[in-house]
Amino acid sequence: HARPTSQAFSSETLKSIFLNEFLEALGLNNLSIDFPVDDWQAFFDDIDGAKQRVLQAQAEAAQQLAAVQALNTAFTALQQGGGSVSAIVAALDAYEADENNPPIDTTDIRDIISDGADAEGIQNYLNNGGSPQVREAIQGAVQAEQESQQLNQLVKIAELTR
Repeated sequence: HARPTSQAFSSETLKSIFLNEFLEALGLNNLSIDFPVDDWQAFFDDIDGAKQRVLQAQAEAAQQLAAVQALNTAFTALQQGGGSVSAIVAALDAYEADENNPPIDTTDIRDIISDGADAEGIQNYLNNGGSPQVREAIQGAVQAEQESQQLNQLVKIAELTR
């Protein structure tokens, strides 16, 4: 009988194997947020720095999500048959009044409103793909917030493998 040979793995190889499998199992292997994972050793050596970068990414994502949440609420309410044109105008005004928010081109929805569209007209406009810039901002904020939470898991994994 042939005896299985034991294969020696360095601790770095084991970390890499463990981490890659764990990331895949958690669905974290396809993050789109830029994060320093090319050089794993540097990442492991700088866990505290990584934590700070993750905290910064989370704060930025939370701020972005909070900024578009009122827009999302106003748009969704109107699309579902509730809400009002004035709620959309108020949400757009509040968003654009905060200079910390990334700019969004709201010309299309504002033009429809200024042309006298009622709630049903705006509902139809939104349900047929209207105001794509606002929708992209909402989707981007939600995705960034989800990915920032995944980054937190990545730091926890790195701490375990330290």
